[in-house]
Amino acid sequence: LIKNQLDAVAREPVEAERWKKSCGEMETSVADKAKTLKELQKADEEQGKSVALLSQYVRCLQDEGKLRDKQRDRLLSRSEKAEEQSRLLEATRQRERSKLKAVEDGFGRCVGRITQSVAAGLLHIKSAGSAEGIDRFSVLRLGQSEDCSEALLEVFAEPSDMWPVLALKLRWGKDNVTTEDSNFLINIDQKIDQEEATKAELERTQLRCDCQAEFCKWACGFYHLGFLTTMPKLQLKS
Repeated sequence: LIKNQLDAVAREPVEAERWKKSCGEMETSVADKAKTLKELQKADEEQGKSVALLSQYVRCLQDEGKLRDKQRDRLLSRSEKAEEQSRLLEATRQRERSKLKAVEDGFGRCVGRITQSVAAGLLHIKSAGSAEGIDRFSVLRLGQSEDCSEALLEVFAEPSDMWPVLALKLRWGKDNVTTEDSNFLINIDQKIDQEEATKAELERTQLRCDCQAEFCKWACGFYHLGFLTTMPKLQLKS
């Protein structure tokens, strides 16, 4: 027993030294861990600040994205309006081209009729069966007969029209043309054959000119085609 007690006393300095060393290591470890904890806390704070900055940056990007979306929508709307306006302009251009082509064709027809006629211009025409006359563009030209014994008076609603509204075929020696110089009138009497009639009836078409110069022009045309035997007399104003 005494020996055991002596052995325990002998071991106390060794144990004390071991515990002291162990405590020192623990204190060092705790200090290191405390330092590490502080560094981690600091790093966490810095990361929190970074996260806050990043969050703010993300919100800025989102706001910019919304603005760009609105700008894109406005640009798309403008682009659609511009395309629609472009289509309308193209359609208008096509219509104007068609109108211009029609005017050019009509002008060509009008010029061709005038150059191939002996007289052309505006006449006040009153045909048989009508109570009142009407102003129409008319053309007098030689017919298509081989012996040149026919003339054709064509009346158009417009000078550029494709087809006439009235066409009178005048036959030399069969249809009678007379003039009323004082009234600027040219009368065309044509024989209309009827099946049950014993003789042919006359159908009169009257051509009234606006002035003496126009009357002389048309009368000279009928004279050169052989439907008048005398030239009209031009009365000069004093």
